[in-house]
Amino acid sequence: WPERVVVCGVDGRFAIDSVPPGVYEVSARSGGARAEPRRGLRVEAGARVVLSFALSEGASLDGLVLNVATGEPVAGARVRASTELLGLDARTTNTAADGRFSLPGLAPGSSLHVDASAEGFVAAIAAECTPGTSCVARLEPAASVAGVVLDEDSRPVAGASIELAGDGS
Repeated sequence: WPERVVVCGVDGRFAIDSVPPGVYEVSARSGGARAEPRRGLRVEAGARVVLSFALSEGASLDGLVLNVATGEPVAGARVRASTELLGLDARTTNTAADGRFSLPGLAPGSSLHVDASAEGFVAAIAAECTPGTSCVARLEPAASVAGVVLDEDSRPVAGASIELAGDGS
């Protein structure tokens, strides 16, 4: 951890060196093609693990990110999709000017957790979407809380800690 990404050479070969012992998930994709990830791959100290992947065309998740208050599209929103809430095989993209996004190379029929976020909005967490269907994420405009901290002589206090707690949606 953190995940490491390498690019295959012209012969399709790859190597990830200096991997500590542990249990890993390894995935392979290129454009819209994907292979089933290898989950639970146990790597022992000093071992060399050799894997082979066969890519096939994956499904595409297409969608739209909207401002829930106005119904307008949100340009430049970050969209993240994964098969598990904290999945390592997450895919990310940004929305176009019309609020649309496309994530190719996903497992057909899989249920995906889709998160969307954008500057000035509250992030939408874990909408459920399926590749091959249209996915809509709705972002609520974010509010802000600002102010000043003064001491008893009305002088600004640098380094004061501010905490916000409550029951917001």
